[in-house]
Amino acid sequence: MRPRRSDLQGASLGVFVTLLLATVLVGAFGVLLESALRAHAPTERYGAARAVVTAPGRVGIKAKEVGSEPRMKYRPRTEPPHIPVSAADRLRQVPGVRAVVADVAFPLVTAGGVTLSGHGWDSAALGPVALARGRAPQAPDEVVLPASAGTAVGGTVRLQADGPPTPYRVTGLVGSGSGAYFAAGTAAALSGHPGQAVALGVLADPGTKTADLRAAAPGLEVLTGSARGDAEDPSVAAVRPEMIELSSSVGGTSLMAALIVVGGLLGLQVRRRAREYALLRAVGATPGQVRGRVIADALRVALP
Repeated sequence: MRPRRSDLQGASLGVFVTLLLATVLVGAFGVLLESALRAHAPTERYGAARAVVTAPGRVGIKAKEVGSEPRMKYRPRTEPPHIPVSAADRLRQVPGVRAVVADVAFPLVTAGGVTLSGHGWDSAALGPVALARGRAPQAPDEVVLPASAGTAVGGTVRLQADGPPTPYRVTGLVGSGSGAYFAAGTAAALSGHPGQAVALGVLADPGTKTADLRAAAPGLEVLTGSARGDAEDPSVAAVRPEMIELSSSVGGTSLMAALIVVGGLLGLQVRRRAREYALLRAVGATPGQVRGRVIADALRVALP
């Protein structure tokens, strides 16, 4: 019994709409997946560093659910972890490495409520950050501020870190950014983590092997290229696993739904022509000829 033309047209329309929607969804979430895999925060503060060494971006937690064996679960860090400054010693021995700079970072608040990021002046080389006016800080009560802070060289500002607001004399201004730079010793004391840093910036010659850097920093992450931005803003890397899971699950579900619908429609068309296929076999058609007819009918439905 030959199916009516209207049935074929209806099935073809259903397949076309299903594939169209599936293509749109899979394409959209495929772009989202690609963005999640490759997106990183802009690299600004570590622009001059060939590599940035940080603590692992995820922390492992051993958890046990009722009725199951204990297993490790990993959660992304939302704040930069600290690593020992002594880890720089082995990195300095890697061929091609010119210097390793420890970046000490801590939050600051001005008297006007503006939030700044405090650093040691030695980490300015990782930007690189250049003085627009004035000089680098040397004394414990000196600071270099961004020009956007609205303070002139020689002026005094009150900044608060982990204690009461303290006056500092502005010795210089940098052209951009939101960082306040202190002498190295002052920055280490204000950070509250002496002997530790949020990252180690590696200044190296072109051709320095990343594998050698990773071998010199066991247990730490060595970020290169655009991945260096993850060290500046860990919150971007923190949402990456969720974006990957969301885009993969929704895109995969859309694709599976399309395959199920198309397969069901093709199966329906084959069942409708079962008598015709049986008749073909009865008059001597070979199995290959019957399969060819089935494939032709399937293509007629699948390619509207």
